[in-house]
Amino acid sequence: MKIEIKHRVTGAVLFSHTQDSNTIRTTLELAVKARTNLISADLSGTDLSGTDLSGANLSGANLSRANLTGVNLSRANLSNANLSGAYLSGTDLSGANLSNANLSGAYLSGTDPSGAKYGDGIPVERVPLVLQGIKYTIIMDTHIKIGCKLYTHEQWSEFTDAELADMDSDALEWWHTWRKHILSLSLVHRHHIVKGA
Repeated sequence: MKIEIKHRVTGAVLFSHTQDSNTIRTTLELAVKARTNLISADLSGTDLSGTDLSGANLSGANLSRANLTGVNLSRANLSNANLSGAYLSGTDLSGANLSNANLSGAYLSGTDPSGAKYGDGIPVERVPLVLQGIKYTIIMDTHIKIGCKLYTHEQWSEFTDAELADMDSDALEWWHTWRKHILSLSLVHRHHIVKGA
């Protein structure tokens, strides 16, 4: 049986493999071992549980709604990847590059983020807190990422109205509405990071 991994936009075949007992998992592992460029691969809705994808370049890949339970993604490049709704429970993300990855709705319980990085090489200290449904996706760790803007808690608390207005047309009004809640949650979450809870 022939299985193909395709580009999510162009539909071009990035890697294919033919074998009687072939699965998408074995095909993907073979592609990673062959150092295939899997940038923008479409793997949405795929069950990849237990697959070893350590060191894979999945930048811009569509992994939405994929089952990634127990997947080894250590040192994987997941920058700009769509991980929205992905099931990542028990996934090894150690050393992974998560800069600009879409984690909205991703199930992150039990993941190992040690050494993972997001936004300008800033390390993820523990499983981040992800909030949705209030215009921007918010990811909190030692930093706060609101939409595509990533800053420390202190920077967010000190931005002037002029600086906020420059970020987005609705940012100033939105920030005045949500500022207190977001900064309070950030302090609580950061406290648990420091304590190791």
